[in-house]
Amino acid sequence: MTKAIRVVLAGFLVALLLLPGCAVDPMEQLSQDIESQELSVRERAVLELANFDDERATDALLDVLQGDEELCDAAAVALVKKGREWPAKKKPNAVVEGLGRIAKNVNLLDAARARACWALGEIGSREAVPILKGLTGDAKVPVKDQAKYALEKLGFYTVGRPFDIAWGELAGKLEVIKEPPPVVPEAPAASAEG
Repeated sequence: MTKAIRVVLAGFLVALLLLPGCAVDPMEQLSQDIESQELSVRERAVLELANFDDERATDALLDVLQGDEELCDAAAVALVKKGREWPAKKKPNAVVEGLGRIAKNVNLLDAARARACWALGEIGSREAVPILKGLTGDAKVPVKDQAKYALEKLGFYTVGRPFDIAWGELAGKLEVIKEPPPVVPEAPAASAEG
């Protein structure tokens, strides 16, 4: 083997060794996008995380749910998608566990906790029942109400409640994040009669 061939082969081997290190982890870019000051960049990142098949995406979406008031609802819908897609044989459901931690964390905003309860009900997993039962006595009305409504969706009470997002609606690649209903249910209208 000539010296020129050895040099070419050595260079080729070095390039092969360096090549895997050159690949950019998409999660790295999405994590940066989630921290952007621009709402549109963060929205796009949430949508991509909803479609990204990586368990780290769940953690990133949980962080958005509890820390970004503007995207709390979008993150909740993305987490519903992730929770529904969680493999049935893979117990426990990490999305349900993460949402449960948020729902029970009294140091977070009520809106994030209530939205976590809503998402637990929308996922449809009975794994959420003990978490939600523990929250029906919560001092915060939005959290308590959403926990009760989620339990109704899960069939825990005799009075049922339909899912806000139809089963199968989030299957496949999301193009747009559906807007969930308001966190706090509307109070019944006051009677006009006096």
